[in-house]
Amino acid sequence: MELTSFYTDSNQFIHFGYEHIQVLMVCLIFGIWFIYSGKFKWTPAERQKNAMRLAVVMMVLQLFKPAIRLVLGNYNHTTDLPFHLCSLMPFALWFIYKAQHRQAWAIFFFWIMAGTFQALFTPTLTDVLPHYEALRYWGVHAGVVILALFGYFAMGWRLKAMDIIWSGLAMNATALIIYPYNCLTHSNYFFLNAKPPGTTLYSLLPEWPWYILALEGVLIVLFSIIYAIFQFTPIAVRYLLLWVRPPQLDR
Repeated sequence: MELTSFYTDSNQFIHFGYEHIQVLMVCLIFGIWFIYSGKFKWTPAERQKNAMRLAVVMMVLQLFKPAIRLVLGNYNHTTDLPFHLCSLMPFALWFIYKAQHRQAWAIFFFWIMAGTFQALFTPTLTDVLPHYEALRYWGVHAGVVILALFGYFAMGWRLKAMDIIWSGLAMNATALIIYPYNCLTHSNYFFLNAKPPGTTLYSLLPEWPWYILALEGVLIVLFSIIYAIFQFTPIAVRYLLLWVRPPQLDR
């Protein structure tokens, strides 16, 4: 494996190609192990520490990208700052697990399950592993989804109907802060000024600025569906992890 493959752009990533499927399987296996361990093997203190450790790993990966690009001399403030939704999540999740803040977790849970989760299947990635951007993309996106589900399954946090409203308000407030920055710097963080490149769920929406308004309605529907799935899941599915719990030895 040549060192150049780590920092040289290849533009060889193929959606649902061999590497894409492999990465999804690895993320799935790691996620199941992490959540299962958190629910059945770790103490409450260990759950918190390990969740924070995973968040730190994602934070390092996220900050690694602008650092590498500064060294390579191709840093671009319009694309490399951690201002996208998925890029902000590692930092938010560290504070959430540090403070054990259920309501903040619920707000970001909707963002993650509606946005970051689908990004695993419709990535905007162009480079293959072991490129630093591929490492960052998969590490951050998969880690964010795992930590969101970790709060539900391992921490026992539950969603409330009002969380849908608070999550929507928080997303709009964040967009109102980022949009002026985009206009001033000709950036496109949060994809507020143009659709993301490639084929994503945005491709199904009308052009700018109408897709912004369409997204408001889409988010309400998606947040409601997510709430229904995790709030009213049949007992047999909701407690699947209890079924596979190892037997306890009599003491």
